[in-house]
Amino acid sequence: MLEFEPLSFDIKKQYDEYFALSPVKYCEYSFFSLWGWREAAEIDLAFSNNLCWVKSQNLIYGPVGNWRDESVDWRKIFEQDFNNHAELCDVPEDAVEVLRQIHGNNYNNNLNIAI
Repeated sequence: MLEFEPLSFDIKKQYDEYFALSPVKYCEYSFFSLWGWREAAEIDLAFSNNLCWVKSQNLIYGPVGNWRDESVDWRKIFEQDFNNHAELCDVPEDAVEVLRQIHGNNYNNNLNIAI
């Protein structure tokens, strides 16, 4: 399972490296955008399997990082990090396309994605 830690300047450099690798860079995922929201909503990050996941108010957003990279093993991610059940919010459409290639167009009950 993912191990989240609170957003802090201690992990800014690592987060920025993942953000720089993201094929699509949503401004709301920039470190300073997340930092600006931390007072209104607790924001936590988890780094795993070459990706970073953002969690706020018990919702998981993302991923941040190069989700197109062949070293990213999506099946392993859902098995290891999400215990074969994932509900993800605000997923970049490009990342959804990568997931469709793996899971097909029909997501089953184990994978719920909101774009």
